[in-house]
Amino acid sequence: MLKLSRFLFACVAVCICLTAVPACSLHSALLSEQEQLVKRDEFIAAGGYSVAGSYEIEVVSERWLYDGNALDTVLLAPHKQGKYPLIIYLPALGESADAGRLWREYWAKAGYAVLSVQAEDIAKAFADLTPDPAEKQQRHQGIFDVFGGEGPLDGAPEHGKNQPAQAMLDGDRRYISHGFFTAESLNRRVGQLSWVYRQCQQRAQARQGLFGKVDPTKTLLAGYDIGADTVTGWLTGSETDGVPIQPAAAVLLSPIVAASSGDMRQRYQSIRLPLLVIGSDQDSDRYGITTPQLRKFIWDYAASANKYLLWLKSARHGLFSGSEWAAPGRGEPGNEGWRGGPGGPPADFTSYFQGQGGRHGGPPGGGMGGPNRHAPEAMPAAYQEIGAVLSVSTAFLDSIAKSDNFAELWLRQNAQVWLKSVARLTAN
Repeated sequence: MLKLSRFLFACVAVCICLTAVPACSLHSALLSEQEQLVKRDEFIAAGGYSVAGSYEIEVVSERWLYDGNALDTVLLAPHKQGKYPLIIYLPALGESADAGRLWREYWAKAGYAVLSVQAEDIAKAFADLTPDPAEKQQRHQGIFDVFGGEGPLDGAPEHGKNQPAQAMLDGDRRYISHGFFTAESLNRRVGQLSWVYRQCQQRAQARQGLFGKVDPTKTLLAGYDIGADTVTGWLTGSETDGVPIQPAAAVLLSPIVAASSGDMRQRYQSIRLPLLVIGSDQDSDRYGITTPQLRKFIWDYAASANKYLLWLKSARHGLFSGSEWAAPGRGEPGNEGWRGGPGGPPADFTSYFQGQGGRHGGPPGGGMGGPNRHAPEAMPAAYQEIGAVLSVSTAFLDSIAKSDNFAELWLRQNAQVWLKSVARLTAN
């Protein structure tokens, strides 16, 4: 009888929570990857930037060696013969070269050769912190545990009996990550990037395999997390191994900006090429290095005559990985997940029960109880946030690498109207 009472109490609690959360339909959380892709494309079609064409793509993976270090590479390029602008993409700390596929595949289908590069030591930075299968099973919680307070959503900060272990794990993660954000590490990473660029030049000139489709004279740099830090390091004049890179533009996804990095104004004023910085007010990390507001400083101080700031309203750090549609939870840089973050309850708790948005990208409906004028504004669905990043970044790349006047016009005149429920786009 006691168990039945507890079960009924839990059911009532779940129902109350569901009716209290804005846009509480479970439909969005249960969408398959293909369904989310369709929703994303519908969202982009309703006012987003439409690319000129959609190419079938090819892929080749290789391991390169530089100065005794293994560099894993994944190259995507259109199947159709031709020369395509090159995007060199650098993933996050703890990610492999296969990460960022949502960004990379979209850019490649839009007519770019996209080379993802990751050093083995950076990819395996947190390998020793991965829980064993038994521990993962213990951490996996059902819906009763979530609402009963005995466990977190998968990927959220641990509470209750697992809290001390999680705190120790977070401390180890911070300790390890700080070793990758030193000046010495930055110079080494920038040197690797410079060497990779030279390899791309040589392989393109020799028409070696898929590199025969690469146009190295139109090179763009893109990075996420520590990858963005590497790109920023090159842009601000760190050592380049004697090989000058002359990129046409740079895209920084959730860049790392440390408060202890000295005179940031002077450092970032040396950035003069076209620049797109992407982040969010909820874009914190577990490295204990930066904050959402610090990430903006690169855009604030850059002397670029052509710079944009895409600031999403509710995206967590993990979304900018571009690796999965659903909340990653395990395996994400910092192991943050989209549903949780440092301090407080799971940050994307509402989106876990969120309804689908309309074709015009507006906030989802009122859920089971209908619209509630007293409820807080519903958070955008993940496919809307991903669509925003894809649309704005591709328009930015096209405006630079392809001199597409329509892309620039869309960025400066039409983008903000379309983005209003999801993000803010600021141009200098």
